[in-house]
Amino acid sequence: MANYFCDLHSHTNLSDGNDTVEELIAAAVREGVKIFALTDHDVLPPKTFIVDGKEVDTVEYAKSQGVLLVPGV
Repeated sequence: MANYFCDLHSHTNLSDGNDTVEELIAAAVREGVKIFALTDHDVLPPKTFIVDGKEVDTVEYAKSQGVLLVPGV
């Protein structure tokens, strides 16, 4: 059984956080967080966002970076 660092309560700049979705995913990677829930206030997690001028699926992008992103409310 593996143990992972998890963050089950995170906010982006879509509510009261300071980071974009992309920055938050990068921070998770940098800090070794393998699973996190995106739980902004009063807004659903974005299904997509823009990376290098391209629209990407939020969950799939996180997965490509080695992170399981759980959309939350």
